[in-house]
Amino acid sequence: MIDSTLLPKVFPRRLFWRFILIQSLALTISLAFLGLGAWRIFAAVLLFAVISLSTAWRIFSPLTRLMGRLIEGRGELLPGDPQELARSGDSGWEELERSLNRIRDDLQGRTEALEKEREEFQVLMGSIPDAIVAVDLEHRVLFYNSRFALLFKAKAVDLKESTLEEVFRSPEVLEAFQSTLIAKQSTHAEFSAKPKNESSQRVFSLSVTPLRDEKGQVYGAVGVFHDVTELKKAERVRIDFVANVSHELRTPLTAIKGFGDTLIEDAQRGDYSMTGKHLEAVSRNVDRLMALVEDLLDLSSLESGLELERARVSARELTERVVLQLESKRAAKNLAIETEYTTEWVFGEARRIEQVLVNLIDNALKYVPTGGTVRIVWEESGAWVLLRVIDNGPGVPPESLERLFERFYRVDKARSREIGGTGLGLAIVKHIVQ
Repeated sequence: MIDSTLLPKVFPRRLFWRFILIQSLALTISLAFLGLGAWRIFAAVLLFAVISLSTAWRIFSPLTRLMGRLIEGRGELLPGDPQELARSGDSGWEELERSLNRIRDDLQGRTEALEKEREEFQVLMGSIPDAIVAVDLEHRVLFYNSRFALLFKAKAVDLKESTLEEVFRSPEVLEAFQSTLIAKQSTHAEFSAKPKNESSQRVFSLSVTPLRDEKGQVYGAVGVFHDVTELKKAERVRIDFVANVSHELRTPLTAIKGFGDTLIEDAQRGDYSMTGKHLEAVSRNVDRLMALVEDLLDLSSLESGLELERARVSARELTERVVLQLESKRAAKNLAIETEYTTEWVFGEARRIEQVLVNLIDNALKYVPTGGTVRIVWEESGAWVLLRVIDNGPGVPPESLERLFERFYRVDKARSREIGGTGLGLAIVKHIVQ
């Protein structure tokens, strides 16, 4: 606090005496014009001076106290000793004016800095891929980023004037925020929602954390919405993959186990009449098991980012080699294979391109009815080479097109079991081409 004994020292003496002097001179001149004597003029001036002193003191004394308070407030805003300013006498008023000017400039600089920080904060929040929203104790929206508005803001809703209940209908979201505000602890939840302008549901992981003021009191909560849709899809694919692999492995293993037990029983009885057929069945299932394992290993190596050894490869030579390799399957159904080349060369790894051809042509030969036709077309498409394998088979239903390249996906499961295959051919083709 400023010393009260110093307050008179900031009294504006110059201003005060200048006021008294000017008024006294004005009164003296006025009385002289009226023709009054010197003693009367002196008495009038003296009386005026006393009255003026009393009046001025009553006027300037509150100003002096106000000056002291301003000095004290100035000391809190700017560095320096307020006592020194008080001791500066008549210059205290000028110094206070300069101090107030510096305070104004300082506040202006701080305002500009805060505005810049606010803009940087908005840019930072807008660049975060997660949706963020903050609410107060009554669930009124305090803050949200652009991602939140993009995902959840309805056209008719003004988020700045709305509550959480007006934005969300999901009970998981509302319960998560309410639990955080009541328990004053972070809460986690998971929910599904369909963002605006999107036709499918998305899965979000919600983390809600309480907002606290300087005293540690909770005045709201902030929620971060992390889109985990792709993670959930990947998790479902992994679960389906394990289930499908287990199922695919169980079939040949069960057959091998059954025929093996039968061979043991036949050997114990000394009956070897069916041994050849049983061993043939065991061999067939072992081949199927080996093909499945090889395809799984092949798919795994492709998914791990295997580098291909690319070179200029003859499309005609590769196609003729694959057609010759599948000749027995073609002849068994009396199918016609036609080829067409508008380009003779393709840049890639010969072994992998051959693998693509084998899978696609073999697939066509399996499903085309007897007497049908399979066309193989190599054509140049700008900077790319386009391979088409076309047949007049039953085709693929529209609802199955999106899942056609999934591992173990079969359009007609019953018929696929009859025809055979591991269910991984088109998945391998997709990864090679990619």
